[in-house]
Amino acid sequence: MPGKAVSKLRAQAQKGAAQQESLDAAIATWKENILLEESKQKSLRTIANQMGVSHTTLLRATKPGYQSIQQFNSSKQLLPPAIEDILVKFLLGLADMGLGMDPKMLTQKANDII
Repeated sequence: MPGKAVSKLRAQAQKGAAQQESLDAAIATWKENILLEESKQKSLRTIANQMGVSHTTLLRATKPGYQSIQQFNSSKQLLPPAIEDILVKFLLGLADMGLGMDPKMLTQKANDII
């Protein structure tokens, strides 16, 4: 039996999560690597190639103050994830009944929840 189709947005999110996991693993490997004596250290480019990430991304990620795109975007989020989930469930319930909401009504509902 075939599985359920995955939306493009969900597929992109899953791909991004996998890339972030690879980057996190590469950062951990790099941090372990710099503790080794100099003759046994691997280059940053070698580690990046082994982990399947871009060497420039790994270089950026090892610098202080690095913030991933997911972290940056979450800092711009207007609603906390819990309230966002409540709104999504509410809107899906309305959609199941064949009803909808315009943006003004949605904003009012969000303000009521907050």
